[in-house]
Amino acid sequence: MSDTIDVIFNDIKYNVKKSFIRFSSPGLYKIIASKYKAKSIEITDDITESTFITFLNSMTGKEIFIDFPHAYEIQYMAEKYENKLLLEKVNNFIENIPNNYRVLYHLLFLTKMQLNTEEAENYFASHFDDCVLPAYNLNINPEYIIQYIMKNPYFHSENGHNIVQYIIKANLLPDLANEALTSNIGSLSKSDINDLLNFNNDLFLPSVSYENVSCNDILQFVDGKINHISNALEDQKNNIENAVNDIDQLYQSVFNDDPHFIQKDNIYNQEFARQKAMYLRAGFDFDKMYQKAKDELAEYDKLYSSNESEDPNQMNHESYNIENNQYENDNDSDNEI
Repeated sequence: MSDTIDVIFNDIKYNVKKSFIRFSSPGLYKIIASKYKAKSIEITDDITESTFITFLNSMTGKEIFIDFPHAYEIQYMAEKYENKLLLEKVNNFIENIPNNYRVLYHLLFLTKMQLNTEEAENYFASHFDDCVLPAYNLNINPEYIIQYIMKNPYFHSENGHNIVQYIIKANLLPDLANEALTSNIGSLSKSDINDLLNFNNDLFLPSVSYENVSCNDILQFVDGKINHISNALEDQKNNIENAVNDIDQLYQSVFNDDPHFIQKDNIYNQEFARQKAMYLRAGFDFDKMYQKAKDELAEYDKLYSSNESEDPNQMNHESYNIENNQYENDNDSDNEI
């Protein structure tokens, strides 16, 4: 009977002495012993090759390397196969990971293994300010954060600054950014508002209470939005005028080439006018332009109206509500990150 066995992972064989396995990982050895005269055993756990190599090296006495992303996988393997030496080392390593990163790495591991994530999510939510930017660094899905963390009953944030920074760093689309801003984020400073404007000048900032921001500051913000719309409409107006001038010059050039152009046939004149109208309609959708400007200016009119009776240096902490865009999870049973 052979004193070695092939340990297989991802179709790669590693020949290991059974005595090493029996001494270091009794749990794995029990599985081997239950397979009479087995020449190999396959590890099918959902782990990375790096984690498996660390586990294998711990059984063969080689140097082991533990890093943040794989620490919880290594802990899982050590617990499952009763590798006490490896478990002690990885537990000591995990204890020295900063709390915010430790919870986030654990959350990623639990999600991958389809285990209960409630405790980790609750910690993330209750320590949101400490965890949200590290979550961005770890590429945790923004939709997951908004749906399962910012809507968590334990969610707490001292102010909106960290949310604003996350929106900007994660480059959130307007719908997601607005949904994030509808959470219980406390207040936004004037600096936060300016940062959001610089990030996306089309982002409207309702459903927040403004702390230490005067009515004049808000009106200045609104004036900036109106100026932005005014400038855009002025550009469109100039483009239309340029297009009309181009067409008129073309018309004049045709007339100069043939002074009898208009008298020749009134059909030519009608066709030219039709082409001119089609050209303008194709390039500039006047109805949509008008409606968009009308809708946006209506929003600012509401804001002006709500503040026209306020002290110019103060305003109450009124919240402006907007429609909350709900994130639809394709699978309600899976908290996918």
